[in-house]
Amino acid sequence: MTTEEKLKILQMMYTALQAQTAAHYTCHGILDTVAETQKASRQGAIICQRMGITDPRQVFTTLSGIFECADWTVTDTPEGFSATCHSCMLCGMAKKIGSQSPCHLYCLDPMEDMVRALDADALFDVIETLYDGECCRVAVKPGK
Repeated sequence: MTTEEKLKILQMMYTALQAQTAAHYTCHGILDTVAETQKASRQGAIICQRMGITDPRQVFTTLSGIFECADWTVTDTPEGFSATCHSCMLCGMAKKIGSQSPCHLYCLDPMEDMVRALDADALFDVIETLYDGECCRVAVKPGK
């Protein structure tokens, strides 16, 4: 087995574990509570530093490149930038096993924390999630 094949298996196992955990949280009615608790204890600055992320746009592109779970694309806008995702392995797995949306717990909240670690006054607006809509779409406006 090649290193690339091993990496792909690890990525799929990691994603499946996240989906399964979200399903267990859903079953016990605590997914939203866990997400709020996790949001309060994020380590965005440390993660950005360890991954060499220095620009908020890189939060989406770097994580997409490492985990290959979601296909984030970033487009500049007059106000800042927009990040869009049309395919997400975690979202698909979570839907198949009957979980609530894992989007905020495992993706959007950590990314927001990372963006705000780089720009504390940035506005991070989740417009739509793939779990409930056609795509995941986030608008980011830099702070003043």
